[in-house]
Amino acid sequence: MEQRRFLLFLTLSMVILIGWMNVGPILFPAWFPKPPKPPVKRVDEPTERTGSTRAKGDQPAKGEATAASEETAASKTAEQPAADPAVAEAAPSEKPDAHPPEKKLTLPDHPVRSITLGSEDPASGYFLKVRLTSVGASILDVELNDERYTTLEKPKGAAKRPQLKVVSNHLKAADLVAPLQPQLPALTLQTAVPAVDLQLQALDPRASVNSVSWEIAEIERDPDDPTINRSVAFRLVSPDGRLELRKKFWLTKVPLKKGQERKIRDTTPDGYQVHFDLAVRNLGQKPASVRYILLGPVGLPLEDADNTRKFRDIKVGFREEDGSIDYEVVHVKEVVGKDEDEIEELKPAPRAFHFIGVDVQYFAALLFPSEEQLGTPDHSYIEFAKPVVVQRDAAHQQWSDISVRLHAFPLAVAPGQEEVHFYTLFAGPKRTELLRPLAADAVLDFSTWFGIGYVSKGLVWLLNLLHSIGIPYGIAILLMTVMVRGAMYPISRKQALGAKKMKELQPQLQEIKKKYAKDKEKLARAQMELFAKHRYNPLAGCLPMLLQFPIFIGLYQSLRMSVDLRLASFLWIDNLAAPDALFPLPFRVPFLGWTEFNLLPILTVVLFLVQQKMFMPPATDEQTEMQQKMMTYMMIFFGFLFYRLPSGLCLYFIASSLWGMGERKLLDYTDTKGPTTENGTKPKPVPGDSKPKKKPGWLARLAEQLDASAQLKKLDGQPAIQKSSRSRKKRKKSRQKR
Repeated sequence: MEQRRFLLFLTLSMVILIGWMNVGPILFPAWFPKPPKPPVKRVDEPTERTGSTRAKGDQPAKGEATAASEETAASKTAEQPAADPAVAEAAPSEKPDAHPPEKKLTLPDHPVRSITLGSEDPASGYFLKVRLTSVGASILDVELNDERYTTLEKPKGAAKRPQLKVVSNHLKAADLVAPLQPQLPALTLQTAVPAVDLQLQALDPRASVNSVSWEIAEIERDPDDPTINRSVAFRLVSPDGRLELRKKFWLTKVPLKKGQERKIRDTTPDGYQVHFDLAVRNLGQKPASVRYILLGPVGLPLEDADNTRKFRDIKVGFREEDGSIDYEVVHVKEVVGKDEDEIEELKPAPRAFHFIGVDVQYFAALLFPSEEQLGTPDHSYIEFAKPVVVQRDAAHQQWSDISVRLHAFPLAVAPGQEEVHFYTLFAGPKRTELLRPLAADAVLDFSTWFGIGYVSKGLVWLLNLLHSIGIPYGIAILLMTVMVRGAMYPISRKQALGAKKMKELQPQLQEIKKKYAKDKEKLARAQMELFAKHRYNPLAGCLPMLLQFPIFIGLYQSLRMSVDLRLASFLWIDNLAAPDALFPLPFRVPFLGWTEFNLLPILTVVLFLVQQKMFMPPATDEQTEMQQKMMTYMMIFFGFLFYRLPSGLCLYFIASSLWGMGERKLLDYTDTKGPTTENGTKPKPVPGDSKPKKKPGWLARLAEQLDASAQLKKLDGQPAIQKSSRSRKKRKKSRQKR
């Protein structure tokens, strides 16, 4: 009973206490005085090294304000809003006029502007039209003004295809970028400066170097055409007035000679370069150490994503100490398939970055640090780079947009001095003549397997040569096929004659199989004797296929890498580097994902089957019939594999098959049945010919050796190996008697 009373007493006491603490301050406020306010922190005292904010009079903690903590702080939102220094209460012992009032820190308030460099006119001498925004002083997009470089698709109602944007093509309008935007889109060459970002975020959590509008300090016009801007400089001063950031962009004008415009555009990389520098000036009285993080190119166009086998990849070139370039590739799956912490950093030391960027099938955007940072590792701009996912595609991970963040070494800036880093952004087509002067031609991805890359480059050179004399690329592919097959005519003729001879020998082969059905050794020897008698080599038919394989792979690579074949038209085909896409299908084919009807792959497979029917002898037994059925099924299976091949490659297969069938029909008219020589011609009998007979071939000699070994086995009814061992024992006994 007493325990119950005790528990009831505790319960009632807790209820009364909680009620009094909540109701008492309302009914009797004088009995509950408020605690004193904590001192207000000030934001006008940056640290000497990093520029992070601290209350006036506070001492920095040990190990505070390192570069690592600086970057971490810049990437996070400020936990508490900064207090206004003007409302801080003065100490009672200080007189109001002892110190002048400090200036109130405010966010930069510059008007948002969009500036265009270059021109959309191809005759202006500029190859690019570059749009920039004052928000973050970044690149909105880079557009090619060459009429050859348009988008694959034409918008509904448009008279022509719009020009292609090499970077930031996901940004449709400049008004999508606004200051202090919560979800700011990724823009090319966005720059985070942690020392300044900390001050901006203390004033507004949404503010950063990338989200505020910069002041346009200078615009330079083209002296030949005042309507064209050649360069622009942006300026931003930190809220405390101690650091000034400046970003300048400019283009190079290329003089065009009449009649050589296309050649100049295809061989002059300067026209596709956007020059860029980042300067940090110390306006304070103490030395400053400033870091920055630069975002690489974003938004490269992923064209014909359903059929392409090349997606966005990060390409890196490291300059070795001996001057050579070491190339590395980071595929999109290596970035998208990992968490941010699992993505490996690209560290050049002791080398230096020669270039780093992103490429797609036919275009690349590569960032080149200035040559001055290639001297020694101490002069390198970039400490490390890290791949990042800019925009993730949930349905198709390989379609995701990726880029890199370049983390620079700290800039040590003396008071009143300025440090500048220079960069060059190449944004243009992937051509050997454009990338080789920049030592970046490995971006073309030509395979070095068995010299396939040399074959691909040779075929691209041949196609461009034919096109330079006025031949369309579709007809150039047909002419190239005729040249290749014509050069291989002696070999393919032997193959056709061999197939024809094999067809004639089928009855004799069937008799041999019936005769030696139970003795495989005699069967093989009889077949080789028959082949040697009629001078037939069963392996000769594989040689043309082996010779055509590098050409097939090389042409496939040239179609995949040659930007000239992109949007090259022929007949109903409007893009030889993609499937012909005659018309869209009313449904999506399950498992295969086909959405368009492609005619050329079907014609290719039909011609393969017809050619196989012409070359293959008729089946004489069940085994041969089954083999021929398997070959037919394989050809149909190839049709599924070829359905998404580029139409230019299908043109090569169709022309090659027609050439092979024409050769076979030609042999039917020029060669008759009967014995033939090795060259495929009938021997002319010469009466009284006393010339020595020709030496037997290797098949005849092999048959003789097999026959001789069989005769040795029959001696004394014992195997030849036992007879040889018995003879060795006799010779040993005779030596012992001696």
